[in-house]
Amino acid sequence: MQLPIYSLPETEVSADGVTAEMPGGENRMNVWRTARSMLFGAALSVTGASIAQPVIAQGSPEGTIGGEITLKSSDGFTQLRGRLQAFDGAVYTIETVIGTIQVDALQVTCEGDACPQDFLFGAEFGIHGSNTVGAELMPALIEGYADTLDASVVIEVGQGALQRTVRIIHDDGREMAAIDLMAEGSSSAFRSLGESVAEIGMSARRMRDPDLGALSEAGIGELRDTEQEHILALDGLIVIVHPDNPVRALSLEEIALIFGGVVTNWAQVGGRDAPISLYARDEPSGTFQTFGSLVLAPFGVGIDGAAQRFVSNIRLSDSVASDPNGIGVTAAAYARASKALPIRQDCGILAYPTTFAMKAEEYPLSRRLYLYAKPGQLTAHARQIIEFAKSDGAQMLIAEAGFVNQEVERLAMNAQGARLVHGLTNEPEVPFSQVRQMLSNLSDGERLSTTLRFQRGTTQLTPKSQLDVERLAADIAAGVFGQKEIVLVGFTDSVGQFNLNLGLSIRRAAAVEGVLRTSVAPGALDGAAISVEGFGELLPVGCNTNPQGRGANRRVEVWVRDPR
Repeated sequence: MQLPIYSLPETEVSADGVTAEMPGGENRMNVWRTARSMLFGAALSVTGASIAQPVIAQGSPEGTIGGEITLKSSDGFTQLRGRLQAFDGAVYTIETVIGTIQVDALQVTCEGDACPQDFLFGAEFGIHGSNTVGAELMPALIEGYADTLDASVVIEVGQGALQRTVRIIHDDGREMAAIDLMAEGSSSAFRSLGESVAEIGMSARRMRDPDLGALSEAGIGELRDTEQEHILALDGLIVIVHPDNPVRALSLEEIALIFGGVVTNWAQVGGRDAPISLYARDEPSGTFQTFGSLVLAPFGVGIDGAAQRFVSNIRLSDSVASDPNGIGVTAAAYARASKALPIRQDCGILAYPTTFAMKAEEYPLSRRLYLYAKPGQLTAHARQIIEFAKSDGAQMLIAEAGFVNQEVERLAMNAQGARLVHGLTNEPEVPFSQVRQMLSNLSDGERLSTTLRFQRGTTQLTPKSQLDVERLAADIAAGVFGQKEIVLVGFTDSVGQFNLNLGLSIRRAAAVEGVLRTSVAPGALDGAAISVEGFGELLPVGCNTNPQGRGANRRVEVWVRDPR
C-alpha cells in the first residue's frame, strides 16, 4: 500500500505560481495552499508502513544546483516546479515563488536535466552488530523490504559466515544496494557507527555508558532515548538443557552458580548424578553481556573458564541438545531441539519464557533488540529499512524468525491460573473482598500483552510504554477492539499499607487514561468505552522481595471485556 498523494485535477504549481485555476474560481494563492498541503502533507508524513516505487532521475549525483526541476506525484496529477537548492539522497530542497520547500524523494518522481542521479540504485552502506539480530532476522527484514521495491535479494558470504554482502537487485536486473552485513556482536555496532563503516547498528542490548567511548571520536554522543534508538523486537534469554534432562526449573541463583563453576553436578539442583557441561556465547555478544548483567553480576560470579564459548546461537543450541549433561543460555529464537527451563523466582513464582510474558516484560530474562542509526542524514535505503523493520508488515517476519514481535497478544483469565493461585495463597494482607471484586470484574475479560510502566520515582511513562500507549490509542480509534470496553487496571508492589497501595494503583491507571486520550486527535476516543480500576498489590508477576520483582509489579495492565 502506497501512502496517499492527493491530486489536483488540471492544476499545476510552478515557480511562477499556479498556471491553471481550479473550478469554482478560487484565487491562485488558495490553489497553491491547497496543492502544497495535499502534496507535502503526504510526502512529508512517511511512516515506513509502505515504500514508494523506485524513483528514476537523471543528472549528477547531487543534481544541478539552481536548475529547474519538476516533482510529480505517482499519479502525475499533482506537480511542483522549482529550482533545486540541495539534494542529500533522501530530501529535495527546492526554491519556489512562495519560499523554500523540502520534499521526501521517495514519494515523488523528479523530471528535468537538473535532477539528481537515481539515488535508489548503486547505494552502499553497512549494517553491523549483534549476531542474534544479524544471523537470520536482519536478512529476512532486508528481503521483506526488497519485496516492497519489486526487488530480490542475493546474499554473498564473506571470509566468515557472519560477514556477508546482501545485494538488493531490482526486477530489471540493476543493483539497487550492496549492504555490508556483519554480525560480530553488539559491541561492534557502536564501534562501526563511530568508525563510519556502518549506518545502522544492531544490538541485543541497550546502549551502555562504555559504548560512548567508541562513538566519541566521531563526535557522536548519547543515542539512548533519541530518534536514533529504535526497538526492533522483543526477546528473552532462555536457559536450555537436553530434552531428557529431568530438572524442571532453576532459580537465577542456581543458574549463576552453575555458570560460575560453583555448582558442578546436576544432583546439586535436583537432577541426575552427572557433571554439568557449560555452553555460553562469546564475550562481545549482547546475549552474553545481558546474561552477565542480569544473572552473573548480581551473585558476584564470573563465567567459569571451562565453559565452551560460541559465536553462533545456532551452534550453541545444537551442542546443548546433543549433550545429556549440557546447559546453555541463548536467545529465545534459538531453542531449536533443546528444552527451555522456566525460571523459579525466590517467592515460588514460575516464569515461563512465553511470548506473552516477554511482551509484557514479566519474564525475568526478557530483553529488547535494538537498531541504532548514525546521527545525520541516512541513505534512503538505510532509512527505509529501519522504518520497514518497525512497520506492521515486518511483524510477521519477526515472528517467523523466532523472535517476539510487537503485535498485541490476548490472554484470558482462565489461562492465568498460576499467578492467581500464588496471589491467593502466598501474599499477605490480601483481603478476600478485594480478590472477589477483582475476579468478578475481570473474569470474562482478556488481558492484553500491552503492559505499561513508569519511570522510576515518577508518574511519567517509560519511553517504550509511551509508544505502547500511542499504539493502543490508535488501535482503539481504528476500531480494532470493536465494541469491547477497555479496562486500565493498576497494580503496585507490596511495600506500604494495602489501602494506600490500592489508591496508588487507581491513580496510576487514571494517569494512563489521560495519556491515552491525548495521544490521538481530539474527540477520536469520545465513543470508546474506557474505564479505570486498581487492585493494589494483588496478582504479583514478580517477587516483592527484590527490586526487579517490585519493579515488575508496579504496572498498569490493559484488559478488554464486554461492556458493563
